[in-house]
Amino acid sequence: MFRDRIQSRYGTLSPRLRALADFVLENTVDAAQQLGYSGNQELSHEIKSYIRMQHALRCGKEKLVVRG
Repeated sequence: MFRDRIQSRYGTLSPRLRALADFVLENTVDAAQQLGYSGNQELSHEIKSYIRMQHALRCGKEKLVVRG
């Protein structure tokens, strides 16, 4: 589960990522429900889709810059 993974790697995270990890650990369930998601799984799926799309856009831009 994501909580176990965050906790096991917490000591190696930068201060910025620790702040994000703290937020995720403390607020994920409440945030998902308050945002109208059925739970963490639905919210997680949407976040993953967004990250994949952003990554694809950035990779596409980097390829254009390298070629240009």
